[in-house]
Amino acid sequence: MTKSRTILFGLALLLAGSVALQAAVPSLVGFWKGPGKGVGFNRGYYNINCQLTVTDQTGSLFRGSCKSFFVGGNMTYRFTGVINADNTITLNLSPNTTETSTDSLMFGKYIAPTAKSAAKIEAYGFSINYLDTSTLTLTKK
Repeated sequence: MTKSRTILFGLALLLAGSVALQAAVPSLVGFWKGPGKGVGFNRGYYNINCQLTVTDQTGSLFRGSCKSFFVGGNMTYRFTGVINADNTITLNLSPNTTETSTDSLMFGKYIAPTAKSAAKIEAYGFSINYLDTSTLTLTKK
């Protein structure tokens, strides 16, 4: 094989590998729902029900809106996020639909669906404004 054919073959393998990696990113688009728990200085310990909608996704980047319900109120957020090659997730949440400042950061992992269970996101994080810490387990509906 000539040197130029060897280089072209190597580039073709590299390109095929990168396409395969891009295809491996799971789609998070859709409706996710589940329970959680939180603790804060003002609210104390509390239970949360969360509804998260991923509206669109390009590659590993995604965005959407989130509603959380708890005793004494509820919150609406919009968020942006990234899913990494190891299926870990980072979410940057902003309270309500007009603010662009960060209020909460969440970190977690995507768990692929199986024959017995739907896809899940397990996440934990904190609110900067409310000094709350929370955990969530969301199931794709």
